[in-house]
Amino acid sequence: MKTTYTFKEGYRGKIEPAAAARELERIRKANKGLTAIDVVEAARPEDAALHPQFEWDDSAAAEQYRRDQARRLIRAVVEEVETGPPRRVYASITTHNQYERLDVIVQHEDKYASALANLQKEVADAQASLRELAELAESQGADPDQMMRLTIALETASALKSSIEAIH
Repeated sequence: MKTTYTFKEGYRGKIEPAAAARELERIRKANKGLTAIDVVEAARPEDAALHPQFEWDDSAAAEQYRRDQARRLIRAVVEEVETGPPRRVYASITTHNQYERLDVIVQHEDKYASALANLQKEVADAQASLRELAELAESQGADPDQMMRLTIALETASALKSSIEAIH
């Protein structure tokens, strides 16, 4: 059976997906595991297969890292109100390439639609991951209890996806 590789939707690779997959597998085997640290170290030499995937200018890389920290900070802020459970304050609005307060999002149809589309994608990604795990577990002869729990999780994710689609 022939295997092909692609990058996940939205990921911009600077090398071919198959080359990335081969190199990641080489690193995994060489290190008896795969960590981000191992990948960066293997990619450090200029002639390394994964070298083009990384920003090696330290000032540019530091700026990108700070932006990533800012995204995590924005997503981490939670509001606690006496009348309800804690909730995130901000959500990503892809169509506007920004974050917006949830209480503002629900007042604007286009922002609301964008937030729901982002949520649908997150749930679809989780559902795909669960499906992959269940298929692999089944092919490896996982015990029936584990398979039952995975099936319940998949059904729950499917129901959640359907519920979100009904809102959208």
